[in-house]
Amino acid sequence: MREVTLKGRVISFSADTGSELSFRFDQTLDAIVKEVNDSGFSKDQVYGVRLCLVELLVNAFKHGHQKNPKKGIRLEYKIVGGLCFPTGSLRAFYFFGSIMDEGDGFGFDKIPDPTLEENLEKVNGRGIYMVKAYSDELKFEHNGNEFRVSFVIYK
Repeated sequence: MREVTLKGRVISFSADTGSELSFRFDQTLDAIVKEVNDSGFSKDQVYGVRLCLVELLVNAFKHGHQKNPKKGIRLEYKIVGGLCFPTGSLRAFYFFGSIMDEGDGFGFDKIPDPTLEENLEKVNGRGIYMVKAYSDELKFEHNGNEFRVSFVIYK
């Protein structure tokens, strides 16, 4: 997939408490889910978008910020719908998202594969694995403190 400059909707998160931050995440995700649903994505695809955004926001808070709600998390997203192919019989809908935290980043190549026998009992790595499975593309940018995720559907 080619690189996309988002220039989409930007939401910044920080709060005094973790529960306040969680409430803001939920409000924002509800609005995004409605927008994605209204854009032609199926129920399963809408679920996948929400699941991935929840996982990436929680990772930014938990791992990137060591659970400090006062540090900023930036979510940017863009929905592009109804792009027609030359034949006119196929249309594409896209969701592009970026989540960036203020953490030091991490080595995404060091995330253990949770499907390997030696990692079945480990709790870390499952969320990113799910995001990879549900999304069409997942990239790590800026030393690992920005996730870029995209979804595409064809109708």
